[in-house]
Amino acid sequence: MSSSKIGVFDSGIGGLPLAFAIRNTFPFHDIIYFGDTEHFPFGDRSAESVERFSHAMASFLYEEGCDILVIACNTASAVAYDSLKQRLKNRATVFNVIDPVVQEVCNASATHIGVIGTSRTIETNIFEQKILASCQNKKVYSLPTPLLAPMIEAGYYNHPVSELVVQDYLNHASFESIEGLVLACTHYPLIRKDINAVFGSRFEMFDAHKALVSALHDCIQDTSSETKGSTTFFVSDLTKSFQKTAEIFAGGAVDLRQHRLQL
Repeated sequence: MSSSKIGVFDSGIGGLPLAFAIRNTFPFHDIIYFGDTEHFPFGDRSAESVERFSHAMASFLYEEGCDILVIACNTASAVAYDSLKQRLKNRATVFNVIDPVVQEVCNASATHIGVIGTSRTIETNIFEQKILASCQNKKVYSLPTPLLAPMIEAGYYNHPVSELVVQDYLNHASFESIEGLVLACTHYPLIRKDINAVFGSRFEMFDAHKALVSALHDCIQDTSSETKGSTTFFVSDLTKSFQKTAEIFAGGAVDLRQHRLQL
């Protein structure tokens, strides 16, 4: 796939760091990002609703010409990946943000692994199931952290508020012995500094960015071109926090458009 157009979707701003990591790695490919800000947060939604929203975003991106789709949301990856892959087989290649992280955990030396994510993601137990199925020497401790994604979406990251909330969550008794932590929400890398303040240097952090970009290399072989690719951002509801965060990552103005999902 030498001229692939890459579609990335999430419930809001959480997938932006991943989208820009893809942008920096594949500068000659067009990227379209969709943030479903109207239905955020996905972590409080039913699995059926998240699957419906995910299919609507994937359909829009496919209609926009994307033949590679990245589900940049752990909740959506947990509940919608299999059905999307089945629906789009032979038409688009679909990536989730769970499997690459599980592989990184299995390759790591840490054996006691904490997992934090939205209530819906933790409820599926998908990380514990996949980690233990792939590497039986690990022990997994999962903790729902439902306030983190809304806090980050509202712009409270690298902020005294985020520091206090993160400390309150992560000073949990079940996390006393962990050596590694899975950030099972794509919003969470934005609060790495706050997480490091709790655990210091005694643990490894796992998120999808590096692992997923590496997986994309197997699908996108040729990035040579004389013309740099474009980056377009769509949201289902225009919000100041989305525009502000997108502009921070882009280092300037972004092409931001609104599109209501067809549900």
